Amino acid sequence: MRFQISAITSVATRAFLLASCAIIAQTAVAQTPAAPTLQSTAKKPAKGSTKSVVPGSERPEHITVVARKSSALLQLRAKNDVSVADAAFIASHPDTNIAETLARLPGVNVLSTTVGSSIGGTASMIDNASRGEGQLISVRGIGPDYTLNLIDGVNVATAKPASRQVQLSLMPPLGFSDVVVNKTAQASEMGEWISGFVDFHTPNALELGHDAFSLKGRGDFNQQAYRYGVQRGPFNGGGVVQADATKLFGSHKQFGVRVVGYYQSRNFATQVANNNEYYWDFVHTLTGSDHTPVPSTPPTNNLIAAFINPQASFGNSLRTGGNLALDWQGEHVHAFARGSFAYSNTQQYTVQRSLQAMSTNWLPQPDGTFTVQEGGVNGSYWYETNPEIQALSTMQIGAAFDLNKWHATVAAFGSFARDDSSSVQVSYKNYQLDPSGQALILNQQFAGRPPYPVANLTAPQISEMNNFSDYVPQTSANYGYPGVETTDYKNNQALGGVKFDNMVDTGWTHAPHINFGLRYYDTIRNATNRDYSYDNPDGLLPGLAPTLASGQFQTGSISSPYLGALSRIMPFETPILSMPALKNYISGLPLSYATSGGDLPWTGNAIDSAYNANANTQRANEGLIAGYFSVPITFGAFTLEPGLRFEHSDITNRYWNAVYDTDGNLTGGAFQSDNTHYNQFLPSVFATYRPTSLSVYRASAVTSYVRPNTFLLGGGRTVTPDGNGVFTVQEGNPNLRPVVSRNFDIGGQWIAQDGSSLALTGYYKLLSDYLFDAGSSTRTDGTHYVSSDSTTNSSPSLIINKPANGGNAQAYGLEVAAEKKLRFLPSFARNLSLSGNLTLQRTHANLNLSGIANGTPIQYAPAWMFNVALSYTSARVNSNLSFRRSGKFIETYYLYKNTNIKIQTGATLISHGGISPSSASIISSSTSSPRMSRPPSQHRTY
Repeated sequence: MRFQISAITSVATRAFLLASCAIIAQTAVAQTPAAPTLQSTAKKPAKGSTKSVVPGSERPEHITVVARKSSALLQLRAKNDVSVADAAFIASHPDTNIAETLARLPGVNVLSTTVGSSIGGTASMIDNASRGEGQLISVRGIGPDYTLNLIDGVNVATAKPASRQVQLSLMPPLGFSDVVVNKTAQASEMGEWISGFVDFHTPNALELGHDAFSLKGRGDFNQQAYRYGVQRGPFNGGGVVQADATKLFGSHKQFGVRVVGYYQSRNFATQVANNNEYYWDFVHTLTGSDHTPVPSTPPTNNLIAAFINPQASFGNSLRTGGNLALDWQGEHVHAFARGSFAYSNTQQYTVQRSLQAMSTNWLPQPDGTFTVQEGGVNGSYWYETNPEIQALSTMQIGAAFDLNKWHATVAAFGSFARDDSSSVQVSYKNYQLDPSGQALILNQQFAGRPPYPVANLTAPQISEMNNFSDYVPQTSANYGYPGVETTDYKNNQALGGVKFDNMVDTGWTHAPHINFGLRYYDTIRNATNRDYSYDNPDGLLPGLAPTLASGQFQTGSISSPYLGALSRIMPFETPILSMPALKNYISGLPLSYATSGGDLPWTGNAIDSAYNANANTQRANEGLIAGYFSVPITFGAFTLEPGLRFEHSDITNRYWNAVYDTDGNLTGGAFQSDNTHYNQFLPSVFATYRPTSLSVYRASAVTSYVRPNTFLLGGGRTVTPDGNGVFTVQEGNPNLRPVVSRNFDIGGQWIAQDGSSLALTGYYKLLSDYLFDAGSSTRTDGTHYVSSDSTTNSSPSLIINKPANGGNAQAYGLEVAAEKKLRFLPSFARNLSLSGNLTLQRTHANLNLSGIANGTPIQYAPAWMFNVALSYTSARVNSNLSFRRSGKFIETYYLYKNTNIKIQTGATLISHGGISPSSASIISSSTSSPRMSRPPSQHRTY
């Protein structure tokens, strides 16, 4: 039984390495298998052998691994450039999920959130990031939307409505045979990638070669949660338990069953200084109220936030799931079945204590310019939930055949994913902090690293911030929009398909075989969004207490009703509310008090009811058929393999099209459909030179592509009047072109006799018709997260705004990975090894947008990343102490008042230490300290 203690330090405060310890007891029904061996799938297996084409390595020229696997040898034998995390590598790093582990590989960066991956767009980005763990990965400077994720070599469903991303936090850090990050792909692989593709291999029932059972456990400690008082106990951070059982049958042990199951509970707590996109201004302007900044000061140095929004977020994620493998090995046939299931239930609570300036004054300066004052400050209390239920299931059944000169794999596969959220929020306002509207000026200062805004309040002002008798429920009458709101998102996708891969031996000296195959799959995606805002024009909602001091929804589930003084960013008392009590209250309110996201009453007329029931609904069908052909040409140690892949895809979107009259009144609507077709020829050529069995040189040129997500192609159509007879239509664009990339790689890998290794790779990617993660459309105040939009003035009274492709983009870089076995050291120290990797890269994108210069960096692409680890490996003890860090990167291209401001996240600094002995009593711990400066969020701040 393995227990690991993890201390998670304060966000944006400190990061340090911590030596660790663990208690492990593993039980195996049979003895440990023999040393690792590698076999080529081109060879004919003997009866009872496991050396055949299996899921995840079914192409005849790829590697099938028997027993335990070596990452360095897998990478050496591969024809394309790969990075491998094998089972030993994964087990030696005590990460919370597999995304965190993959970030230790060269060229891989872990992300806590992206615009497209967050349900509700940027509205939940900060909440997702506050969970304090990596959820997505980017490879070689290109974001997660350009990375393809497979399980056992086949496609998996994705449930994000505005993205093609798979949220990897669903997957535990254990239970995989290995994970292969492919930086390039052969013709036999799917072409739907640009940064690369990741193949998660689940265990094979025959790979151990004997019956076995193991049980692993880990416990985590969360310092921040303990400090807040919301989660107490020695393992308040949660933990994970995993069981793994293998049973073989038959006289030659030719049939096997393997079952892996896990249960994980993870608690989290963070504090964030959050500023809203709506509420920024320039400190120094040319003309005052039109917000034109002085040109002598860079925009990023000339900003002031009208709101200061410190917040704390805490909660829990429960995850459960597992894998099932059935394998039968005959003399010429290997039949297999694979199944996996992952389920996550996250309950998250966010409390915000804001200072909000409600008036703006411009003070004239002697030189004719102006400086701004943000005044009329009120106090705000906002509490919300950000729950999320996710599920991902996959299945595959098929057989691999070795029949003389013909080697083939045929399989059927399917997958289902869901991602649902049902949030609740409530807001209160204190208008007694500055009744005159002139006494409190919000000229905040910045402190900390990264810097966050703080306000210098007097003792009476802090006392008033903590006077909950003066906090009244927010309503449309006192603030402009309601303070009680619920939002429901439901998203799912089903996928099914078949594939057929072949290798035929030719008997020719320089072209010994040819490869060809087919793949087909079809998907159905459904996405809905329903919003309910509750308000009473005649006063308070029925049954709602008049002030926050009443304690109407306040919970007694923790030792104190307050989080306490968050000394740096939130020095205010902060009540915690009971979300079940609040949900019960809202569910009992008559629907007559509710309006939709379109500000239409839920109990309105038939036209309003039809809009509310059908708007923000999308159904997408996406089908693909692909074929490929390649011929390896060999001359001794040199192999040249040209290949060609063709992919044809059909996409149909169905969405609600609302109809308005010339006065902007809703007059009706109906469902509408559009269709998109893509045909892509994807040539490739790989050159490989293997002068020795422990060295390889590679070069490749590969074309790949990514289709626009279905939301961009067929998002719902909305019409916004400006009050002066001009209408703006926002809609999807079924004529978007796919993003196509030409990928060039060259590199080498060398392994020494003592096991030390070195790998060096250079790469260059040239993208055309670039699409980027953009978030929302233009706001009425002129502030917006830019998107690749095409605006057409169809007439003086009609503006059409829809997504459009950008220009070209490029990414280039250098990857270095090395491991040195310290065999020259004396005694036990000779079992030490030092390893690390470094990625240096540059990216440039031409967005074809006014206000953003060509050559701006690509999103989610840090300029550098590195990992370093010190390991100790012996027959009894396996330990690892590691450190990783990545540079800053642009998360969102941001325009304010037509001025380009690039928003960057801070560097992420995480260190881990772990010890995994075979049989010893040792202790283990890990420390995770992400440092983040968040961009302005799109939260409605209440």
